[in-house]
Amino acid sequence: MRTPTVRREIHRFSRSRWAWTCWLVVTALLVVAVVRASPPQSVGSVDVHPILFVLFAPAGATFEAVVRTFVSALVLVPLVAFVHSHSAIAEERETGRLRVLLTMPCSRRELYEAKLLGRSVTFLGPLVGTLGAVGLALVATTGTVAGGYGYVVAAACLLGLACVSIGVAISAAASTTNRAVAAFFAVYAGMLVAYPITVLRSALPYGLVVLDPLFAAAALLTNSSPHVGMPGAVEGGATDFVTAAPVPVYLTDWFLVAVLLGWTVVPAVIGRWWLTRPDLS
Repeated sequence: MRTPTVRREIHRFSRSRWAWTCWLVVTALLVVAVVRASPPQSVGSVDVHPILFVLFAPAGATFEAVVRTFVSALVLVPLVAFVHSHSAIAEERETGRLRVLLTMPCSRRELYEAKLLGRSVTFLGPLVGTLGAVGLALVATTGTVAGGYGYVVAAACLLGLACVSIGVAISAAASTTNRAVAAFFAVYAGMLVAYPITVLRSALPYGLVVLDPLFAAAALLTNSSPHVGMPGAVEGGATDFVTAAPVPVYLTDWFLVAVLLGWTVVPAVIGRWWLTRPDLS
């Protein structure tokens, strides 16, 4: 039963004109942004991203300008992932199909895993295609793909996978799609605004901000270039880069990947547990 459910999710997505239109628009916008990228212009020694607080040192390389575009694009990844996953289980419950599905030879655990796998595949597939198209645009612009582009791909895919997992878990807990949407926007607001502001305006250690999946992805992306960094790697204020080792543990590749994988696994475990509860209402 698990494999047919995954196939049905993929088939449903492949027939969605709205989904393909959205991805084509996103791809076109990113490709245009890469082709038209120019070196960052700054007044002081560095520029600071207004939302994710990423620091950009003055650099003449096109890749550093492209990274600025990707940092801004990261803000949209959770939103697109949540929209993509909000109806995974909530819609089945709302329409009564969930009870029908469970009369078939399929456990609740298997159904949840199939839904999560199907939504993950149908999100990551177009995302990888978009990143591939942008990579080709980067080759056309610079004549080569910078080695740091792997960080761009990893940050976007890991963040997308984590947000789809969060979305499916919320969908499993929500009784209707409207409640799922409301919960998604609450989580998105907390991820983008409430949590980082709480950390940054309090006496809490700055490193806690990267426990937010959005900021963890942004920090991982900054490791793509020595001209891009997070304020956590700064000494003496928010306008100077640290060039000396060691880099704080919470900004290392392995730690950031672990945070993003944690946001993939933990919601999946919670969502699967919730769906196995006796009450499906």
